[in-house]
Amino acid sequence: MAGEGIEYSWGVSKNVYRKKPLDSKKGKISFKALVKECTSRDILTTATVRKLSRRARAYICAYYTLHQQNLANNCENDNDRPAALTLPLIERLMKAFKTHRAAVDFDAGFVNSVVSAAIKNDAVLQI
Repeated sequence: MAGEGIEYSWGVSKNVYRKKPLDSKKGKISFKALVKECTSRDILTTATVRKLSRRARAYICAYYTLHQQNLANNCENDNDRPAALTLPLIERLMKAFKTHRAAVDFDAGFVNSVVSAAIKNDAVLQI
């Protein structure tokens, strides 16, 4: 689970956990089994983790690009203030990298789509 997309991985696992019935969360043994299931390789497959990491790396690239631009601006003119890291600016950079934001709090739609795809694939495998 570790890597650049760890926030997404936790988000996917938490989302799967929240969708489980309350009965499966009662009791210490069933709770531990459910947590193990939600963080298992069945939910966080290699393909899923790579997708999450790719998304997080794109944000790393966007912030790095902004940092480099601020350094260049500061070297040219000491009176210039660094560019503010605003959400619209970051989102424009993300479009340049052809990816989107990371973290379940900011991108619940993406995390939900990953969970829905995992549930759909699981249903297909059980048939």
